Amino acid sequence: MAFRRGQEKEWRYLIDTKTAIKMMLESSGKTQAAVAREIGLGQNAVSMAMKRDVKISTLMKIARACGFKVVLQSGDCRLEVDK
Repeated sequence: MAFRRGQEKEWRYLIDTKTAIKMMLESSGKTQAAVAREIGLGQNAVSMAMKRDVKISTLMKIARACGFKVVLQSGDCRLEVDK
């Protein structure tokens, strides 16, 4: 489930974190190893994040490395999660 750059904000998905990580990697064009180096973790940590539940702090690091933000939204309330 990939999306074209520039249209991310137009499309909405209900997905699990594993799929979100895969999509972020694909969209950024970065490998698991490249993202792992950038966030200071081993490649195994990124690989495992794609296979099981992941801590929000790890998800945020991966998202940031791929050029994404973690957003929580309820109705009109939108919270961008950072550090």
